[in-house]
Amino acid sequence: PVSNVMLTNRVAWIRERSNNRNPLELPLASEGYGEWVWNSNLLWNWGSKTPLQAGFSFRRLRDDGFSARYNFNPLAIRRRDNWRGTALRAGGFLEQAWTSGPLTLTAGARFDTYSEAGPAAVSPHVSALWQVLPGTRLQLAASQAVQYPALLPLLIENMGNPHLLPERSQHAIAAIEQYFGERTRLRAEFFHRADRDLIAQPLLDPRVLPGGAIFIPPAAARYENSVRGAARGFELFLHRRTAN
Repeated sequence: PVSNVMLTNRVAWIRERSNNRNPLELPLASEGYGEWVWNSNLLWNWGSKTPLQAGFSFRRLRDDGFSARYNFNPLAIRRRDNWRGTALRAGGFLEQAWTSGPLTLTAGARFDTYSEAGPAAVSPHVSALWQVLPGTRLQLAASQAVQYPALLPLLIENMGNPHLLPERSQHAIAAIEQYFGERTRLRAEFFHRADRDLIAQPLLDPRVLPGGAIFIPPAAARYENSVRGAARGFELFLHRRTAN
């Protein structure tokens, strides 16, 4: 709209279908997925070193399908679990950056809602970048992210759970970058991520219990927010660009 404001809009549509059959050509599963998306992003340089970014997204989802189980003696379908539904996802974000000398600070947050599952979620993030030397930079960052469940675990017959919570992840990094000229850089990064409320079917599989007894799963094992996890590690990254 003006020299210091850039507004970007994107509209997209996707559609896909999958089918799964066993060696007897019996249908085991089928799924059809579609989505309309509208993303809008705003970049406003209201100061020479203070860019502000904001945006929102709207997604209309549609998902349908089935999974089938069989008895093979005699050959008959034992159970067929269907699902079909539509949902709306909406979200927005706001991010402000400040640069003063060798230090750049960034802070922001994202807000998301989902018509088929809740609650609404706020995901903050912060980052600090320090130019220690002309070719050396240090970075510290932390963030939280959420992922709402797909329609299948919410709506599938017998196993669906309409009360599923969004999966959540907390992520932190510490990194150092060294530039060798204008086209080559080496980056070393340590990261830690903690996940919770991950979606699984904890009663789906038979297993041996601590006392030696065998756990027989129920006929319909529901989806639950039953998994926690953590990941930590180190990454070394070498990047070189050429004029071509």
